[in-house]
Amino acid sequence: MPAPLLLPLAVAALLTVAHPPAEAGEELLRRMNAAHRDRWFTTLIFEQRTTFPGSSRPEETWYETMERPGKLRLDMMRGDSLIGRTIFRGDSIYQSMGGRPAVARALVHPLLVLLHDVHVGPVDPVLAKLRALGFDLAKTRADIWQGRPVTVVGAAAGDTLSRQFWVDDRDLVVVRILQPGASGARSDTQVGGFSREGDALVEREIRFFTNGTETLREEYVWVRTGVPIEASAFDPTSSGMPAWVTERRRRQ
Repeated sequence: MPAPLLLPLAVAALLTVAHPPAEAGEELLRRMNAAHRDRWFTTLIFEQRTTFPGSSRPEETWYETMERPGKLRLDMMRGDSLIGRTIFRGDSIYQSMGGRPAVARALVHPLLVLLHDVHVGPVDPVLAKLRALGFDLAKTRADIWQGRPVTVVGAAAGDTLSRQFWVDDRDLVVVRILQPGASGARSDTQVGGFSREGDALVEREIRFFTNGTETLREEYVWVRTGVPIEASAFDPTSSGMPAWVTERRRRQ
């Protein structure tokens, strides 16, 4: 080989090492983000009917306030009584039960990342969070879910134990998430009932299964997107309800 060719070839080899090909799961997430980022909503409010199949726990109403990416607030009521409040913000969770001050701990919420944050804002933080949660973005495969083609990220065929999420090939939304739970349990979250809100889609039902048994069902009975939300809604020290919740309850 002529000597002058050695330097260009060496440089090309270094560039190949420094910039490995993107993993298939990463490419799909980038495609989802690019398709939706400029036209999907960044704020969402909804009233949710929450039931607990197979349990004696009574039905609850959850008022949920979201600013994407990364902020979600739940005001949980049973009848006319506020029984709890949860705020997700800055990769932390703040929980208050029975009127007590909020308790904080670090937490990245997989559903908040996969159902919402991936569609808006920068995608690189989403990729980093999913990898940190244990999703293998190098593994993908084709499958069928509820009669529609999907791409499964995180697991090979027949693997129901690894962390994985299923993406509808046409709409580019996550419709299923499988994760290992505590004490060897398997968590299966199934997302559906999508409705079109402007140029975007909003899931209207989420069903949670543990080892094949449904334990929680969330049904959105009233949804609004693109509404202004006061900053205090995501302040764990604020004791008041978001303004839209107060108005919604006044009108019911």
